[in-house]
Amino acid sequence: MSNLSALLYSLRQLESQLQKVIGEVRAEVGVLAHNAELAPTPAVVQADAVPEVPPVLNTCIMCNDMARDPSQVGMVSTSTLHAASLLSHADDRPKMHLNSHFMELSLTSGGALHAAGLQPRQSALRRHTTRALSARSSEGTMLDFDSAACRVLSPHSRPRIAWDAVGAGLIVLDALILPLSLAWDFDVSPVRRDDLFLQLYAIMHLVFWPLDVFANFNTGFYQKGVLNLNRRSIAKSYLQTWASFDVAVVAVDWVSWLATTASEAKTDVGYLRTLRTARYLRAFRSIRVLRIVKKGRINVMLENYVIAMGRQWLILAFNVMKMLAWIGLTAHLLACAWFGVGMLYVATGKSWIDLASVTDSSGPIQYIHALAWIVQPPSPPELSVLDPDSFTERLVSIFLVVVTVLVIGSSLSMMTGTLQEIRTINNERSRKRRELRTYLHAQAAPTELIMRIMSFADYKLERHSPVSFDPDLISPLLKAELAMFQKGHLTNGHPLFSLIRSVFPKVFADICCILEKQLFYEGESVFVVGLLAKGMYITSHGSFCVRGDTERFTGEYHFFAEAALFADAVVHDCSLDIETFAEVYFVSGRSMASILMNSPACAALCVEYAREFISVYSTSAVEKTKSGPSSSSCGWRRDLQCAHSAIQTNSFHVRLSERTN
Repeated sequence: MSNLSALLYSLRQLESQLQKVIGEVRAEVGVLAHNAELAPTPAVVQADAVPEVPPVLNTCIMCNDMARDPSQVGMVSTSTLHAASLLSHADDRPKMHLNSHFMELSLTSGGALHAAGLQPRQSALRRHTTRALSARSSEGTMLDFDSAACRVLSPHSRPRIAWDAVGAGLIVLDALILPLSLAWDFDVSPVRRDDLFLQLYAIMHLVFWPLDVFANFNTGFYQKGVLNLNRRSIAKSYLQTWASFDVAVVAVDWVSWLATTASEAKTDVGYLRTLRTARYLRAFRSIRVLRIVKKGRINVMLENYVIAMGRQWLILAFNVMKMLAWIGLTAHLLACAWFGVGMLYVATGKSWIDLASVTDSSGPIQYIHALAWIVQPPSPPELSVLDPDSFTERLVSIFLVVVTVLVIGSSLSMMTGTLQEIRTINNERSRKRRELRTYLHAQAAPTELIMRIMSFADYKLERHSPVSFDPDLISPLLKAELAMFQKGHLTNGHPLFSLIRSVFPKVFADICCILEKQLFYEGESVFVVGLLAKGMYITSHGSFCVRGDTERFTGEYHFFAEAALFADAVVHDCSLDIETFAEVYFVSGRSMASILMNSPACAALCVEYAREFISVYSTSAVEKTKSGPSSSSCGWRRDLQCAHSAIQTNSFHVRLSERTN
């Protein structure tokens, strides 16, 4: 009972407040009606002389609604309606309002922010601009120091890729030089003065790999498809994977150098006494060849880069070169091992080196003989070179034959698989062209039309890969990042999308996903002046002509009909014609609002921008009507000017500029 009484009391208070507001409205309307009766004629009233609409009238009732339905405010006189009409027609700008999608977005985003206890102009703005500034500050180059420490690098940044390329080059040299040093018993150390190349090679190893350990502690890594740049996480991941191996190899390099230096100085240094044998030191250092497993990701990056170029002959050439490199490296390692086996029995005078009469030959001649045993298939005359009682050499020779067959066979199989993939792609394209040609002939289409259709089909097949992928293989986040990589460059020149990209990168990636690619044939029109605009168009590949001001451009990114994203009943003020095969991307207001619905803060940014854009666009439309069309009053230039004007007053942009400066 007490609750019912409290509810009735609240309703009475609400009724009294509404009566008070209605009374104030009627009083204001009466004043306006009196002023209208004193005016000479409505025709002489200027736009600048219209009195300012009272705030209470703006908040409680719209003048347009009052002029259409006077029953909403009670019985009023004809002079009152005339006053309302004056207010509604005082501004001669076109009446443009947010469309239903952005109106709903405005209510939803504002309610979500207030429900979370955030102010869209303050807390959310501060949080996202801080995140954007911290993301900007994390981008840098190798050895680019800020106030305290070296910045964390992305594993795919250019400095890191260059650093990895140097490391891969040193690993390849390791794979070539270390087996030679073991088989032919020569030393590779910084104190060697008879060969400048080997001396510089050893010095680079002593300097580069300790720095590589430090660089690994300052390089991010991907965790479940997300880039992690946290130093603590990086250190933990590196310590659990390659840190112990890298530190051990660096320690071996420095210990061997100290041992060699002590041996050359004829000193006895306790624990170094057992390391005086150069062969043991070189064998110890050979474990750094295992780094080639660690650098395998460079091979994956190169392969993905070649595939992304879309050239079939490049894919084939890359796989053939990789196959030949793998065969050559394997043959080199086996040749050095075979020569080393022969050197173990050279003192007996019955090793294959002695029987081949190359004991006193030069190093290159001995290497060629060893390589011949690996590359050429063994024949009875060659096997007779081996000593009949040499069990080890014959056993090793059988092992070498087996390994050679496996390596060459796997490499040839890899090349055959690549050729089969390319053949499958070509067959799919040929099948589609054949089906289209058969259909056109069955319809008895004219020859000229068939040629035009087939020409456009070839262009579309060239621009679109016929090979699809299973969408379940990648996560939605990776799909968005892929779309941003493919389409993000289209919006680089637009101020709104540039701001969203810097403050809300995930929302920008989702926006890239909804950009629809449309292909056009020469002579077609993307849109025609006077027709209703359904969304915004972004030009991409091809040649275009803007019929309104007869402007032509090729391969440039321009934005048309942006107002159709935010408002209804927007008509095109120019025509966009196609002069060659062309690509145009399209985004509608409905799809844009559906993406922004998931981010209230970004939605608040876009709604604020949309209101200002519509205001500026309406003003420019009036100026265009008064002054006539010009080179900057229609088409993409007008939209871009309105976008820059709207973004300058956006609170997100202002706050971000203040914090940047």
